[in-house]
Amino acid sequence: MRLPDRTHHQPRVATLLVAALLIGGCRRVAPLPSSASSGSQPAAASQPSSRSTTRDKRKIQNLGYTDYSAEADDTRSGVTRCDEAKCAPGLSLYAIHRLCQADLIDLRGTVVHSWRHPGKHWSNCELLENGDLLVVGADAPQAARGGGDEESRAYVLRLSWGGEVVWKLRIPAHHDADFAPNGDLVALTRRVRAIPDFDAKRRVKDAVLQRFDAGRRPVDELSLFDVLRSSGFAIQSVEPTGASLDLFHANSVEWMTRPELAARNPLYALSNLLVCIRHQDAVAIFDWANRRLVWSWGPGEISGPHDATVLPNGNILLYDNGLGRDWSRVVELDPLARKIVWEYRAPRPHDFYSASRGSNQRLPNGNTLISESDRGRAFEVTAAGEIVWEFFTPHANKEGRRMTIVRIKRYPPEYIRAVQVRVSMGPAKAP
Repeated sequence: MRLPDRTHHQPRVATLLVAALLIGGCRRVAPLPSSASSGSQPAAASQPSSRSTTRDKRKIQNLGYTDYSAEADDTRSGVTRCDEAKCAPGLSLYAIHRLCQADLIDLRGTVVHSWRHPGKHWSNCELLENGDLLVVGADAPQAARGGGDEESRAYVLRLSWGGEVVWKLRIPAHHDADFAPNGDLVALTRRVRAIPDFDAKRRVKDAVLQRFDAGRRPVDELSLFDVLRSSGFAIQSVEPTGASLDLFHANSVEWMTRPELAARNPLYALSNLLVCIRHQDAVAIFDWANRRLVWSWGPGEISGPHDATVLPNGNILLYDNGLGRDWSRVVELDPLARKIVWEYRAPRPHDFYSASRGSNQRLPNGNTLISESDRGRAFEVTAAGEIVWEFFTPHANKEGRRMTIVRIKRYPPEYIRAVQVRVSMGPAKAP
C-alpha cells in the first residue's frame, strides 16, 4: 500500500520536525529534593541483593499488566526535570497501552506528532525511517466476530505518518517484532499446545517466532519450547493461568545486524536473534539457521526481565524488573564474560520499580533512557546515575490516575532528519 498523498501538508510537517529539533531543548530546572535523586552502582556495591525475594514471584507473574498507575495522589505531569547540557538530543516516542496511541515528543514534552488506532491495547511501536509506525497490538473484543480470544484479535500493524493503515497482519502477536537483515518481519507469537510429558494436565503456551516475507507471507517459524528443550535448558514451570501454562512470556526480539560484531565472535552471527524470556528469568540467543540455542543467562540473577538489546560494543542492556524483591534495575551485561559491568538502581531501591513492562535504551552520549512503565514515568540517567531528564505521561483516566506507558525510545536528530526527508517526498511504496 502506498503512503497517502499529503503533498500539500509536507512543508508544514518538515517545518514542525526541524523546529522540534532546533528548539526542542529544555530550560534548566531546579533539582528535586535529594530523596528523589538517583544513582548507579557497580555490581559489587553495598545494596540489597538482586537475588533477594520478599514475595512469591510466580504468583506476581499472573497478575497481568496494569492500565493505570497505582499512585492516585501523584499529580506530576509532563517534563519535571531536564538538564539541557547533559541530555541526549532528539525526539522520544512512547506508547500508551490503554489508548492504543503513540506520542512523539521533544525534550520539553511537547507532542510533535501522534498516532492512534482503535483497539484494546498497544504493546510496542517503532518509528521507521519513512515516517511509518510499526505497532504490535490487539483489537477490542467488539471489533472481532464473536468477540474472539486475545490471540485471534492480535496484530502487527503499519501506519503511515498520517495515521492511515498501510497494512495489518492479523497473527497472535504480542510484545515485539523486528526486521531480519533481508527485510523479513519476525514477530513474537503465542501457540497453545499439549505437551503431555512436560505437563499431563494442562496445555502449554509456547512462544513462537514467526517469520514473514515482504509480502507478509509466512515463510518460517521457531518454537522456543522445542529449541530450549533440545538444548538442555532447564525450563522452569510456572503458575497456571486458567487451563494453560504461560511458560515463557517472551517480550523482546532483536536480530543481530552488526557485521563488525559477527567478525569478532560467532555469538553475534547475522543468523542469530536475542530474545528476552520473562517467565524463565532469562535472556537467550538463538541461531535461526541451525535451530539451536547458542547462549543464555539469567536464572538466579534477574527476575521477570524485559527489553534485551545488543549495544554497539557487544554488551547486552536489560531491564531487570525484580519480581519478588519489589525493586527494579537496568543492567549492562558482558555476555562473553557473563558479568554485569554496569547497572542503574535508585539510591533507595524501592523508589524505582515496575512489576510489568519496562524499557531501556543506551543513547549516543552514553546516557540511558528508562521507562518505569507501571508509573507512567520515563527518565534519562548518566553513566554515573544522575537523572538529567524526567517525564510523566499527561494521559490519565477520569479519576486522575496516570496511564501506564509501554516503552520509550529516543530518535537522534539525524534519524529525525531522515524521516523529515522521506515524509517530505510524499507518496512512496512501503513493503
